[in-house]
Parts: sequence; structure tokens; C-alpha cells
Amino acid sequence: MRILSGLILLLLLAVAGLWIGGETWLANRIMREAEADPGLQVAATEPMRRIDRIGVRLDEASYQDPRFSLALPWLELWIAPLSLTTAQAGLPDQAMLRHAGRDHALGITNGGLSLRVAPLHGGAVARASVDSGPVTLDAQGLADRIVLSAAMTGLGPFAPAKARSAYDMQLGLQGIEPDALVALGMPSLALPGKVTIEGPATIWLNGIVGPRSLGAPAQSVWPVGIRSTGLDLRIGALRARLAGFLWRGDHGHIEGRLAIYTEDASELLRQASDAGLIASDAEMLVSALLNGIGRMPFPEGGRDDGLSLPEPAAGELRLPVTMKDGKLFLGDIEIGAAPVFPLPQ
Repeated sequence: MRILSGLILLLLLAVAGLWIGGETWLANRIMREAEADPGLQVAATEPMRRIDRIGVRLDEASYQDPRFSLALPWLELWIAPLSLTTAQAGLPDQAMLRHAGRDHALGITNGGLSLRVAPLHGGAVARASVDSGPVTLDAQGLADRIVLSAAMTGLGPFAPAKARSAYDMQLGLQGIEPDALVALGMPSLALPGKVTIEGPATIWLNGIVGPRSLGAPAQSVWPVGIRSTGLDLRIGALRARLAGFLWRGDHGHIEGRLAIYTEDASELLRQASDAGLIASDAEMLVSALLNGIGRMPFPEGGRDDGLSLPEPAAGELRLPVTMKDGKLFLGDIEIGAAPVFPLPQ
């Protein structure tokens, strides 16, 4: 994603020249970038020469770093003449992904990426979107659909201390297959079916997404916090709604509070125990006190996160989850260790 976004920013620079001249400049510039960067390889580039877009096609493009590599048979990058600050990428339906020394065939149906930059803010990414149909890994289902959009917003008064930028996002991760993610380094969880997460969220990052961060691994930008007023979560037949504010603590663990609204509280706790997310003895204790916990307020004295978490609807319980000092609490009961924030800082 980093190198693809960097190439798109090069495309945006190309429109500063003449239409055809810009395409030729971009094609030549990409080949020079590939020659200078040992991790980037491109067999050939070709100006698109189309009346409805300014762009270039890359053949046999690949990117490698110590963590992963991605090889694409082709890649198309273009800008519509009437929208010169918005670039788009067309993706092939097959790619090769290498992770932890193993090659994986990645299948992408109707995949596309769009970036809009803010020229007056140093080329920072102002808007971005990703859209794909079914995604496969080694011919096995990985996701039914992925639809993500992000728009830059202000940090706001409740931003994590290390946040430098923020994006309002609409998440649409549909039919994620947990077992397929294990091949990509995710922990194995005994979940009762596919996972879907949909809804709005605000993501805080530790830097600015722009030419500097996209062009240098040392300047990579990662999330440091997330807040949502309502994400819909489905795991197999289980249903829940999530609202809360979580951030990366000083020692790498998640801190903050999360309200889980669900009609399936008992089954949700059992599945969390089966997946190893909470200890089995804690699950038994919490299950015995579940109705009382579902009516508990959040503990006082926590950080002000600006969220107003409503009472549960009829038939629901609201499970108050708090993470602090490396510990995980449900109500006022400690049920395990707080998870480590999933991405590096």
C-alpha cells in the first residue's frame, strides 16, 4: 500500500506538465525510481494515451521489504482530466504476496484505490477509498468484500497524545475468514464463523500521510487510537454493536473503554473464552453475574473521551469493558490482560 500510494502521488505531480508530456514524464520517472530503489521492480511502463484519463500502465511491478513483498502482473494509475487532485489505481485480479518467507496467491475481484491530495498542505492525503469484491488467499476465501473510505479531519480535543493526524472513516469489512488470516501472521482464534465489521470510526495516526511518509519506511505512519459511536459486529450468527475509544498506551497495550451492546451476551462471552481472549475461570464468574454487569456504569476516574455511551435497547445488555495499566476489566471484574495494540507505533 505504501509504494502504491507513493506512485499515485507521482501521478498527481505529472499533471503539472502537459497532458501527453506528463504521462511520458511519469513513465520515465517510475522507471528511475525502480532503478534507484532495490525494493521496487518494474519491467516496463507505458503511457495510457486515453482521452478520458491521464495515466500510465506498469507491467510486472513488484515491491519487497523485509516484512512482505507484493508482485503484480500489471498496474494502472490515472487521473481524470476534470479532477486533477484525485488519482485512481486499477488492480489486477491476481497477485503474489510473500509473508514470512512463504508465497501466497492473492485474488482480488474488481479492486480499486482512490486518493485525493491537499496541495496546500504539502500533498497530504485528504481522502482515500478502497473497494474490492471477493478476496482470496491461496484460492481460499479471505473476505467477501472490502469497502473503506477515509476523509481527513481535525485532531479534536480528545486526540491521543501522540496523534498527528486524524481521519473519519467508514468501515466495511464483510465476511472476513479468520482462519485465512492466520497465514498472514494473525493469531489463531476459535471463532464460530466469518467476521463482518461495518460502521463509522475516527482513526488517529502518529504522522501525516503524504509524500514523506509514503516514500520512506522510517517515516511510516501507524494508528495510535480509534473511536466509534457504533460499529456493527457479526461473528457467525452472533451480533453486537461496539462503541468506545481505544488508544495505544505507553507500554504498547490498549487503553480506554468499550461498550458492547448485544442480545447474545452469554454466547459472546463463551466464544471469547474459547478463543482465549479471556480466562475460563473469569468467564464462569462473569456469566454468573452477567445481568448485573450489563447494568453497571463504567468506572469513574477514567480519561475523558468525549463519548456519551447510551443505555442498552430493550432486550440488550451493555457490557462495559475497560482497559488500563495493562489489565482488562468487565465492569469492575478483572478478566485478563489488556491486548497489545495490534500495529507498531
